[in-house]
Amino acid sequence: MSDPTQKRKAAQARAKQARLHEVLRDEHAFAAAISRYATAELILAGQRLEAEAEIKALMERHNAKIEKTQTELAELFEGIEDYARRFRKTLFKTESKTALVNGHVISFRNSPPAVSTTKGTTQKAVLLALLEHANAEWADTFVRWKESLNKEAILEQWNAETGDWKEQGQALAELGILIESSEAFILKTNRALGEAQTTKGEAKAEDAA
Repeated sequence: MSDPTQKRKAAQARAKQARLHEVLRDEHAFAAAISRYATAELILAGQRLEAEAEIKALMERHNAKIEKTQTELAELFEGIEDYARRFRKTLFKTESKTALVNGHVISFRNSPPAVSTTKGTTQKAVLLALLEHANAEWADTFVRWKESLNKEAILEQWNAETGDWKEQGQALAELGILIESSEAFILKTNRALGEAQTTKGEAKAEDAA
């Protein structure tokens, strides 16, 4: 017996296909569908504007309270941390970094070691110094190399107009490189607000191997 969820999805898919067939049964229905699409764009834009206005008004009513509480939290945390550091030996027994205060846990945690540079020195300057170091092994040891395909150079070996490789391109194809392009279907309605909705189709052209 098949999964009920699968049955429901199949029924929904069949219902969708039936609706599309009815809406797009001929050229007149096709033109009407585009008009309905444009109208739906306007409705959606209005709904979004209305929702954004409501959200903005709601946040403005609560912002003062939120900011006040955020300020209180920041000030309290600063004071609590300052006290804990001042009286660390009293609050924390022996070498423990965790203590229980009024049922609440306070603790100190060491962050993982992080690489930085001294004041006035940039990481780029250090990188150049390592690359130019007298000991060539320093660059191999302390510099991370990122290898990736030079896609711009590869595309220069492809003739988009003819759909053929040029010069060294065929050798690249033999290595397994493939140039692909996708065809997008675009609908720009004359009544749309803002950016026109763009729908990409499924068609894809594999232009070479």
